[in-house]
Amino acid sequence: MNTSARGAARILALTIAVAGFAAACSSSSTPAPATQAPASQAPASQAAAATDNGGGSISIPSFALPSFPSEAKDLEALLPASYCNVALTKASMAGADALGGNIDPTFAAALSALNKTPADVSVAFGTANGATDPKCTVNFFALRIAGADQSQLQQVYSAAATSNGDTVSTVNLGGKDVTKDVDPNGSNTYLIFKGDTAVGVTADSDDQAGPALAAIP
Repeated sequence: MNTSARGAARILALTIAVAGFAAACSSSSTPAPATQAPASQAPASQAAAATDNGGGSISIPSFALPSFPSEAKDLEALLPASYCNVALTKASMAGADALGGNIDPTFAAALSALNKTPADVSVAFGTANGATDPKCTVNFFALRIAGADQSQLQQVYSAAATSNGDTVSTVNLGGKDVTKDVDPNGSNTYLIFKGDTAVGVTADSDDQAGPALAAIP
C-alpha cells in the first residue's frame, strides 16, 4: 500500500506506526523475524527506524504479537469501532512507550515549540484487519499532544510538513474539513484536528479516504 511509506521527521511522525501496525495485523500470530524489514513493510514488533527524504528518523514503538498494547483507550475511542463491517483492530501507547527508545530531533523541536514534552504524547492506531475490498485498506490513527493549542498544533504541523517537501492543503472529505498532506513519494495522510488531538487516516486517494473519514466519530 503506497500510504505505508510516511516520512518520519514530521511533527506527527508517530503516525508512521500505523504502517507497521497494519503489517503486523496482516501477518501470522507467530513472532516477527529478527531481521530488519524495509520501513514500508516493517512489522510493529520491531523497533524500526523510518527515514524521510529530509533525513529525519524516529524509532517505531515495539510490541509483541499477537498482543497489542492499549495504553490510551480514550484515543482508541476516537477511532471507528468497525469499518467495512470488520471490527477495527486497535492499539495505543502513551509517553515514553509511544516514542520508543529514541526521539527524532525534528519531533523534539516541534514538542519544544508547543511547550510540551514526550510525556504529553500518546498515539492510537487501527486497521480493519481481514477486509479484502481495496477501498477498505486504510489505516486509522489518532495522536494527542496533551494540552496543545489546536491552532498552533496545525501551524507547527503544516510548517514541518512543508519544510520536508510535502504539499499541504485543506479539503472537505467525508463531510469534514480535513488537512491533506501529500509527501514527495505521493503518500497521502488526512488529518482532522480536534483540540490537542489529530485524528485521521492514510489512504491511497481522496476517494478511498472519504468514507473512512466519514466513519470517524
